[in-house]
Amino acid sequence: MWQGRYMFVSSFCREVCAKLNNVSVNEVKVGMSRTDTIKIFAGLVLLGFAAYMQFITGFVGDKDMELALARMWVDGKKLYVDIFAVSPPLIFWIYALPVVLSHYVSFLKDYQLLVLMGLATAVLSIAISTWLISRHPAFAGNRKKISEFIALTCFVFIFWTSPTYFFDREHILLLLIFPYIIRLLPSLHSLRISISLRMLIGCMAGIGFCMKPHCAILWTGIQIVCFLRQRSGRIFSSIENICIYSVGALYIFSVWRFTPEYIYIIMPMAMVTYSAANERMGGLYYCAVAFLAFAVTFVDFRLRYTSPYRKDILYFVGLLPFFLLYALTNNGWGYTYNPLISFILITTGWVWWEYSYLRKDYIARGLPATQFAQGSFACMTNFTVNAALTLFVFIQLLTFNCNDYTDRCKQDDAVVREISSDSQIHSFGTISGDFGTWSWLSRELGARWETRFNHLWMLSKFIVSDAEFKTKHQWILDYVGNAMAQDLEERKPDIVFVDHNPEFLHTDKHIDLLSYFMAYPRFAKAWQHYRYVHTIGSCDKHKNTATLFPWMWQTQSSETINMPASAASLPITTTEKGKAACGLFDVYRRVSAN
Repeated sequence: MWQGRYMFVSSFCREVCAKLNNVSVNEVKVGMSRTDTIKIFAGLVLLGFAAYMQFITGFVGDKDMELALARMWVDGKKLYVDIFAVSPPLIFWIYALPVVLSHYVSFLKDYQLLVLMGLATAVLSIAISTWLISRHPAFAGNRKKISEFIALTCFVFIFWTSPTYFFDREHILLLLIFPYIIRLLPSLHSLRISISLRMLIGCMAGIGFCMKPHCAILWTGIQIVCFLRQRSGRIFSSIENICIYSVGALYIFSVWRFTPEYIYIIMPMAMVTYSAANERMGGLYYCAVAFLAFAVTFVDFRLRYTSPYRKDILYFVGLLPFFLLYALTNNGWGYTYNPLISFILITTGWVWWEYSYLRKDYIARGLPATQFAQGSFACMTNFTVNAALTLFVFIQLLTFNCNDYTDRCKQDDAVVREISSDSQIHSFGTISGDFGTWSWLSRELGARWETRFNHLWMLSKFIVSDAEFKTKHQWILDYVGNAMAQDLEERKPDIVFVDHNPEFLHTDKHIDLLSYFMAYPRFAKAWQHYRYVHTIGSCDKHKNTATLFPWMWQTQSSETINMPASAASLPITTTEKGKAACGLFDVYRRVSAN
């Protein structure tokens, strides 16, 4: 019985290898040991398991918010007018595709279609890169090496990538620019390939580099490294770069034509306020992880050795500072370091191949090769630790009853109960610095989200700044106050949740948001139709199902001096140490239809 099962698995693995390497099954069969079969089958099982986990957790992280805003846009609301977000429009345009498809594929949800779209993009990126790498002198004709390259890219792009980041902005960026980076490898830059493939690589990279303004750092870094290596400016006029220029110009024109508010309102506002809503200090943790992964890979690296992989390794190492700069100039959240750590793992694969080559070369020449064991072990340790941590996260997803990834406690949350318990509530509004609650509330219950601000990220800067800053940028406070008033007047949400947390969005202070907005007569008039019901949520971290954010514990609490509210200043309360801040919201119901 077991022998029959092994023969089936062995045959299946040979079929897969044949398809991946574009050869016959008989060619693969020769020299393929039982160990190779087990490795391939285990790899396919892990890859399938990872794809399944990505599929069932497609709504986690920022993707849920971005999908919610994409739904609103598809339903007719205007980006950066009826929908107010800090991200450039490209991510919403991309996410609109699974939203639209979900209208025709009723058995799949939009976030599941998003994951399938991500897997398809990963397959396309890996397929193009594999075709290119098969022309590499160190890989050409070596089916084992090509299979190892496929395994490496599948590991980094599908298995290792956290469900929180899968097919979000940075993951899309890396998937789309990876064939472009491989195309410019020192061993491949002079390879003659079809114009159509070069255009495809260039267009994919162009879309990737348009994900964020910060992506210009990566494109510039690639050009600098290639210019220094080639001592020629030919790369700037390559077909790939011409496609990148064209896609970039078309994107900028589209933003100016269809979402001018992003240029004239969002960008000026974000440039002066978003720094207070970031996690740059927290990002040092991810920076340390990246340095550790790099140090482990290169713990025994020696410049005196030469191999067919050495120029490629130096090319990758030359790009890493620009990936680091991209992360450091971003907002500090973990996903901004994802391209850096992913690329370190890609580089680790090349270093491991070099150690394997040098060991075999030394053995063939009758020389001792034990000096390469430590470096090979370090590279495999890097992969093993990252794989183990990924499996640990996946096990959490499957076994935890309530956690920040799966939101399995969401049915027990007070906010959900507040809406689901009353059939007359069809819409809601938010006055909050909370980012993660409202998108899944809209998705799970189908209630309309009728206030434009996904969260009030722009207010944090006014808390930590002096009076001169507040006076200079008063237009931001006025814009927010009047926009909120307009939403209440025109959209009339049935229920409004007002943030009542002791600490507001990465500050150690509490804002009386309602007092701030009431300073605007237009808002005060619209608010006359709302009545306080009660406060929901809890600050007892031992009762996770009663809180909205059981995983985000702070160390501050309120109680000191209140500042007077006015249109020129925020009503701020400083905070003291000692108590956890979590999900507290005042609930207001609309009591008049007019």
